[in-house]
Amino acid sequence: MISVVIITKNEAHILAKTLKAVSILTSDIVIGDTGSTDNTIAIAQQFNANILNITWQGFGHAKNAVVAAAKNNWVLTLDADEVPTPALIAELKGLPLKNNKQLFIVKFKNYIGNKKLVYGDWTNVQKVRLFNKQFTRWENKPIHESVIRPSGFETVTLKNNLNHYCHKDVIDYATKMTYYGNEMATRYHTENKKASFFKKFVYPFFLFLYNFIFRLGFLDGSIGFVAAYMSAFYVFIKYNRLQELNNLKNKNKHESTIN
Repeated sequence: MISVVIITKNEAHILAKTLKAVSILTSDIVIGDTGSTDNTIAIAQQFNANILNITWQGFGHAKNAVVAAAKNNWVLTLDADEVPTPALIAELKGLPLKNNKQLFIVKFKNYIGNKKLVYGDWTNVQKVRLFNKQFTRWENKPIHESVIRPSGFETVTLKNNLNHYCHKDVIDYATKMTYYGNEMATRYHTENKKASFFKKFVYPFFLFLYNFIFRLGFLDGSIGFVAAYMSAFYVFIKYNRLQELNNLKNKNKHESTIN
């Protein structure tokens, strides 16, 4: 009764692990590839996945495209680096799925490389990952999209978790935070949001202290420091780029007025 859908781009390092886990759950696996240049497609083919080539228009658009291609109405939507545990797969297989207006929340255990993060910004991470596509979908946002929660829907938190191998190493972490920061700045720019000295400098500093000290990130050791730093770095990148985009817009507007 459940289809699994995943969007990919250069996920050969982790995809086989994810597909091996979900192949126990379903024979309907849909991969929406957005331009991989590694062995991602070949690995997906090994698991008889239905592969779609998707022109990149943002995360929300890509995720809704693969959801629409699923054969079943109940859809487990994952990122390529989100690996369900055997206990979670067993729990999913046992769900009655009789109430179409339920949204199922999955708990995350997060890793940088093979090091698990327990504290800081990574505490109690949980997201909607299973829903009936006839009644809801992903927000059509380019980044930081969520599953739409219609009025009257019930959310159910599953007991078991998935393992989220979110970053291969620190370099991969920094690269992704830079990308996400720039993408989020573009979204904020289209929404006419503003940057400020507080958002660029003061907020990132306090965010680091909050995650590393008050949310006990230091108990994760050096990797906890990295996680707290990267959260702050992401915020700085986001608002610094937003200010650049806003300044460019104002400059162009001023020049057009003069001309």
